[in-house]
Amino acid sequence: MFKRYKNINIPESIINTYFKEVGKPLNKEDASISSIWVKVFNRYDKSSSRYLYDEPSHVIKNLYENFFQNGLSEGACAGQAMNEFSGRYKIMKREKKRLSSLFLHLNPGVDKSYSRFSNSFKANKGQLKSITNFLSKVKISRNLLSGNPWMNDINDDQYLLEIVDHYYFFDIIDKYHKSIPLKPIFIGEGSGILSNILLNYREDVRDSVFIDLGHFLLRQYIANFDQSEKVNAYVYAQDFEINKITGHGYTIINQDSFPEIPEESLNKYFQLIKNKVVSRVMSYNHLDLRGHSDYRKMLVSYFGEPKVRFESPIRPGYFIEIFD
Repeated sequence: MFKRYKNINIPESIINTYFKEVGKPLNKEDASISSIWVKVFNRYDKSSSRYLYDEPSHVIKNLYENFFQNGLSEGACAGQAMNEFSGRYKIMKREKKRLSSLFLHLNPGVDKSYSRFSNSFKANKGQLKSITNFLSKVKISRNLLSGNPWMNDINDDQYLLEIVDHYYFFDIIDKYHKSIPLKPIFIGEGSGILSNILLNYREDVRDSVFIDLGHFLLRQYIANFDQSEKVNAYVYAQDFEINKITGHGYTIINQDSFPEIPEESLNKYFQLIKNKVVSRVMSYNHLDLRGHSDYRKMLVSYFGEPKVRFESPIRPGYFIEIFD
């Protein structure tokens, strides 16, 4: 059963600290928004509440305490769309398959999990109970649950509805980077779920950088506020300049948004590869690029074909690719 999480108070001091440390954007975000995002905003943010920079802190606080209800989360996480029957039915239909796939990913080789005639796997009642219990105990920050997100209440357990796919990608990143200190650049991190899992589990993470549209950037700041010692900078997408990030050994991490970022913006981000600031890119995206930015062609021009590439069992049609 799907239901919203209880209201979590976001201290106004976090909002004030954000604007003190990050400031307001210097440029308009129009050039950093693709036509796909324009459609999302036109449908779910008709009042343009994402343009919040001149609002008093108590108004912004209220917007983010209702982040998953007022349309701000749309395009990144299930929110307002879940109030529609079609949106709820779509999520409900996919979730059990995703739980089965994540269980198999974390428990490879379980009895009767594979067939010569089909690649499908359906977790039994006990296995579903095991994975939902596991997800209910995933280490995340309290503020990640702010904004009244949707939860899945099942088998006497409750977990964040969007966490299955993000935990899967986190597990891939964690295993690949097990012996390497991680300096991530999160581009288009949306509601901050993947980054929050990563920052909570990896003690060796340092100098993290977040780049996104403003209303998502503030959400990421709120969600990861208790992990601030692992973060170096939050950067508005429209204000990004190559010289804003220095050093070397960074890893760009992107889930679900490379194809939706304008190519001009991608070119600027990928200059970090050319300048040897970034040494690897970890992508979890679909490859049907009709009407989307051809991010993959750009990455191949820098790295050649990815060192690792496989289709996600959680989301058919989406691929994990590691360029190194």
